This record gives sequence, structure tokens and C-alpha cells, in this order.
Amino acid sequence: MKILRITLRIAMVLLALATTIGALNAARADAHAGPFWPRPAGSRP
Repeated sequence: MKILRITLRIAMVLLALATTIGALNAARADAHAGPFWPRPAGSRP
């Protein structure tokens, strides 16, 4: 049963890392919304 416990711990760490990375990516996209979001055709230079 020790293997199961280690596997669960690794899964929890990976889930926490994925959540943190996702939150950082979302915050970065919100901070720099201009270049990342597609612009309407009328506003292009």
C-alpha cells in the first residue's frame, strides 16, 4: 500500500503544479490582453 500512497502524493503535487501554472498563464494573458487575443478586422493597422 505504500506505492499507492506515493502515487497519490505525486498526483497531488502534479495537480497543484498544473493549477498554479494555469493560474499564472491566465493572469499573464489578462495582463497582456492586447497581443494575445485576436483583434477585430476593423482595428488592424
